[in-house]
Amino acid sequence: AALIAELALRGSHRDASMVDLGCGEGTVLDRVAAFDAKGHYTTLVGVEEDDESARIARFRLDTRATDRAHHEILQGDAFYIDLPGFTTVCADPPAKDVAGWTNRCVSLLEPTPRARALLLVSARDLESDGALCATTLCRNVEAVIHLPSGSRSHTKGLQALCLLTSETNPCHETLVIDVSDRRLVTGDTSSLPHLAASSTTDKSVITDAALTEAIDQWRLNRDVRAADLRGRWRVVSRGEAQVNGYERVRPDIPSGTREAMQALQWELESLQHGIDAYDKSVGDLLKRLTRLSATTDNEKRAPER
Repeated sequence: AALIAELALRGSHRDASMVDLGCGEGTVLDRVAAFDAKGHYTTLVGVEEDDESARIARFRLDTRATDRAHHEILQGDAFYIDLPGFTTVCADPPAKDVAGWTNRCVSLLEPTPRARALLLVSARDLESDGALCATTLCRNVEAVIHLPSGSRSHTKGLQALCLLTSETNPCHETLVIDVSDRRLVTGDTSSLPHLAASSTTDKSVITDAALTEAIDQWRLNRDVRAADLRGRWRVVSRGEAQVNGYERVRPDIPSGTREAMQALQWELESLQHGIDAYDKSVGDLLKRLTRLSATTDNEKRAPER
């Protein structure tokens, strides 16, 4: 929720509008209202089917968004409620019918270059035969962020946040960022000096500020310069996405390390009595080295940045 709010606020402008489809208890809308210091979002709307969740969301928004020109929680099915266009659409949909939710999000975006949808999906939906690649939906995927495990408390497995453009502003390339093996730290990190800068020294964490900065750099320069994302991003063309999907990014192995691995692989293959004569762990090591060498050779041939 904090990351979605940060991304929504970073790209906002005056008279912006936002709808959260299936808003639950209004966590995302509450964060946007709380941290929108410039008051860019004059319209905040949530759609929720559950009575109790809608009541809580309404209370939160009524308390927080008192100075907004328009704010409300609508109760009903997000697919059938009549809604206007918005500059920001977000959704954390159920696992089924992700393609339908993606289409719904994109269709509700205003036809402007700044309009964005933020959609949470499972890693399965990003595979070549998944919901976002098996159809023409990939033409509107601006960026994919592979999130740390557990980012969605109610969903198992790896998840990702997708940034989608409007129907009139298709994307020819998609930025893919992989922080799935890190811990996401959100909110004010000023009390944690080692997390305050985007180029943190703690490589086990990533901040929402670093990710939003990376998205900004991509939009402006078609490049990502954040030091703590080096080796964790690549660019995927629309055609490549339809063939291979939006796979996770594996950092390059330094040339010296690769050479040492290849030398060890050769030594193991040349053992005097044959690999099967030694401890099983030696054979397993050779298998892993062989598999990793084949993987890196394939990745070297792939067009990446």
